[in-house]
Amino acid sequence: KSLKQATAKDPAFNLAKETLEYVDWARPNSRSAIYIAKVSLPFDQTYDAMLRAVKRASQIKLNSENRAEGKIVAKQKMNFMSSGQDIDIDIRALSGVTGVRMLSQTKRGFLGIRQKMDWGESRKSIGRILRPFYEEIAGVLRVDPPKTTPTK
Repeated sequence: KSLKQATAKDPAFNLAKETLEYVDWARPNSRSAIYIAKVSLPFDQTYDAMLRAVKRASQIKLNSENRAEGKIVAKQKMNFMSSGQDIDIDIRALSGVTGVRMLSQTKRGFLGIRQKMDWGESRKSIGRILRPFYEEIAGVLRVDPPKTTPTK
């Protein structure tokens, strides 16, 4: 409410506009995300980094991706130690930043019914993607050290 009042009072208040746009997009709903972040890279670089991370992540399989909608769908394989997970990734260009929202939930079982949510397994499946994602981002942001000539 305060952000809406601030932007109505001063349309040039960019921080309030950016924050309001992010909050409106990231607001939890019945399918609340378990990971939400702002990334200080343009949409295309963030999307590419996430796509590479999903492909590199252990036990994760890319199901589909749609750059125009900013959607990536992946699955964590099921084995005798863990239940399978559906992972939905939403990437959106916001004012000044790119938003990343990830949701992981237990795969649909027999008759399309989901098993009881396993939050621990959901966090693990998101973590399997986040590690390579942040490595990818670090690679994009990395600056080569300045070249110096040795002195005698």
